[in-house]
Amino acid sequence: MQSRKVTLANNMVLNSSRSNSIDLPMDSIINQIRIRVTGTYSGMDGNLTAEFPFNIFRTITVKSGKGAFPYSIASKDIRILNYLDKAGKVTSSATGGNFEMNLILDRGELLALKQNQLPDVIDHPSIPFNSLTLAVIWAQDADIGSSNAITAATAEVEVEQTPITIPELQAIYGEKLERYQLIEVYTKGDVVINTNTKPSQAIILDVGRLKKRTITVTSDSSSPPVRSSTIVTELQLNNQKTGYERTPIDRTFKTIQNEDAEQYNLATILAGVASIDYPQEINNDPYGFPSWRLGDKDFSIYTQNASNGNIRVIEEQRIVNINAFESGDILGVITGSFGKAAPTPATSNSGAKQP
Repeated sequence: MQSRKVTLANNMVLNSSRSNSIDLPMDSIINQIRIRVTGTYSGMDGNLTAEFPFNIFRTITVKSGKGAFPYSIASKDIRILNYLDKAGKVTSSATGGNFEMNLILDRGELLALKQNQLPDVIDHPSIPFNSLTLAVIWAQDADIGSSNAITAATAEVEVEQTPITIPELQAIYGEKLERYQLIEVYTKGDVVINTNTKPSQAIILDVGRLKKRTITVTSDSSSPPVRSSTIVTELQLNNQKTGYERTPIDRTFKTIQNEDAEQYNLATILAGVASIDYPQEINNDPYGFPSWRLGDKDFSIYTQNASNGNIRVIEEQRIVNINAFESGDILGVITGSFGKAAPTPATSNSGAKQP
């Protein structure tokens, strides 16, 4: 199977409503969505905020017609994902009244296929999609700095697609597509945290999905908050369910950051960013953490804080057929974990570290 890269005919152009949406093609697997934003601004370069143009979109959403949200995240947090997964190589510039930003959504395969391109019987909670829509809400002028304004902006969208037949789909994802894992990436927070002398609960994590990665982002109390590595000194991942390790992660914030630099091959660590990778750090297997085995409010981040600030998390997880997963019939499970080896996925994501 060979992939192809296609630039969509319709662009998203900044308008008075500061919102746009376009329909994504429904004729193949979508491996990657690349958004290239270019535009102009007025004002002084010295007044640009540190996050511009990373925060050019307050939200980026990919929504299926069946109600699933593969992506629901701000562009500043997509930038963090891209920075980690591309070994710090992120295309961005803003100077002399012109700016550019590249944002890449590539954390999982989207089965963007019409009903007649799918098996007659499907056993997965999120497919068929019926449709896929990419929607954005643009930044406000205040997001780029005092006395500055975005005067024009255009987002060009490119999709990387893999055409596929029904037999090929079934060979990879199962006869009823029961082995498929639908990506779900979103941001939760910001939550206020206060100075303390021992770790206390900072943010409760959602359960019910196959968790791949939780990225914590800490920032100070300014408005807007500025990412900082000096707010949190110790970070714990706590599990209140009886029979499981209560504290599978209990580390200094700086230690987690140093490990990220090594594993993601980063020349520079992003301030305030620390990643928990479940396959490597919790399960020691490639599939992730089955959080549906926990109850609501069982799973949370605890922090010890040197000063007041904020914390949010970027959650990367998968929607799976739980029965298929528990029986070992799921992509990513290796022989010996749940007993049944799965075929190799059609594509793989790039990056120094594969969550």
